[in-house]
Amino acid sequence: MKEEKLLYEGKGKKIFQISHSKDQVLLFFKDDLTAYQAKKKGAFENKGEICRKISSLIFKYLEKNGIETHWIEDVSSRQMRCFKTEMIPLEVVIRNRLAGSTAKRLGLKEGQRIEEALLEFYYKRDDLDDPFVSEEQIKQLGLIKNKSLIKDIKEKSFLINKHLQVFFKRANLELVDFKMEFGLFKNKILLADEMSPDSCRIWEEKTGERLDKDRFRRNWGQVKESYQKIECLLFKTWKELSDFKK
Repeated sequence: MKEEKLLYEGKGKKIFQISHSKDQVLLFFKDDLTAYQAKKKGAFENKGEICRKISSLIFKYLEKNGIETHWIEDVSSRQMRCFKTEMIPLEVVIRNRLAGSTAKRLGLKEGQRIEEALLEFYYKRDDLDDPFVSEEQIKQLGLIKNKSLIKDIKEKSFLINKHLQVFFKRANLELVDFKMEFGLFKNKILLADEMSPDSCRIWEEKTGERLDKDRFRRNWGQVKESYQKIECLLFKTWKELSDFKK
């Protein structure tokens, strides 16, 4: 990794250009833990390894179900090799229950079930705290070059949600909501960035115990143990599914 050029360092990852391939990058997962646009900071040992493992499992599961992602292969405990995409400056959030900022903004009870999955767009601008934007704002303000991408992103997002709800339910987990980012690679839309408890709300199905980054946001403790529990349950489910297909 020392030989590769650092392209970008974010709150939870570093991205390196792979020297022998201009179309590929290395994602390195850090132990840093942040919330509220990095106004709250922390860390725990081996967090990067746990988030890389969970992200890889989810990407592999989606790939098996026909969803194209930027993931190529795992390189080490903290690194994955990925296609280098032109990132679309939108965060796409799917909510299966109302929680977090949306519940607070609408004055509704957190955890309230909704009839259909709700999709929201947020403009990726740290200096603006990633504000909510409507489809019309995205089009009128030219936040993406090709307006037809909005429809494609929405369709792909709902399909991803459908597959992930099945995967998580088999693991006795409930995927309450999650954030996605997409990028363009050779004119194809790929699911990019990461999929981990840093970017998802994940509750234990039977007990309702919250296992994601809310434990850090709200000072509930047991953050590492909760992330490890998610990793263990998803890995067990992935292995069962893989053995069954054999």
